[in-house]
Amino acid sequence: MQTTTQARPTAPRERASRPAGQTPLAAPPQAEDAPRRVYFRLIPTDGWLTVGLTVIVIYLTIASIQAVTPAWAPGLDILTPVMAMGILLGYLASQQRLLPDVVVHILVTITGIAFAVYQTADAVVGGDWRALLTHTGAWFQLAVNPTLNSSDNRVFLLFLATLTFLLSYVSYWLVFRTRRPWLMALANGVVLLINLNWTTSD
Repeated sequence: MQTTTQARPTAPRERASRPAGQTPLAAPPQAEDAPRRVYFRLIPTDGWLTVGLTVIVIYLTIASIQAVTPAWAPGLDILTPVMAMGILLGYLASQQRLLPDVVVHILVTITGIAFAVYQTADAVVGGDWRALLTHTGAWFQLAVNPTLNSSDNRVFLLFLATLTFLLSYVSYWLVFRTRRPWLMALANGVVLLINLNWTTSD
């Protein structure tokens, strides 16, 4: 006795739910790939014109400190490369999306202070950064005693270099990462006013 097997006809519901042109054994369509996360953008979102204007504002602030007569301290020329380093690190920090902001600020601050120490030591103590740190430690010991004179141009230059770096970095960050250019203008304006207030006419 021979048994005949008949193919089960495709139900209307199955035919309706299957896309046109797809066979019953075809794999389901794959979802489109999710967009790749960008960890660093080379070109600033706000454009290079905004970068140029921000750099000009920072430069004018630092140049006003360098133009004081008599000079605040010998070796003020180092403020220019320190400012450039602050702007460069500000650009890199603002464009990256890999590390958290807190980690970025810590790394940038350590790098900037180390660069300021290097530039100051090269300008006033023949490149001996250990001697500069020794002078800085001695200055702090004198500064806590109001009866002693704590004036030291080498330490003062180091403070100016550190503040220059922080001002440059924070100014760039405020414009391009936090979108608060008015805070950048306020910070640079305060530095300009302090500088003008203590400037004596030649």
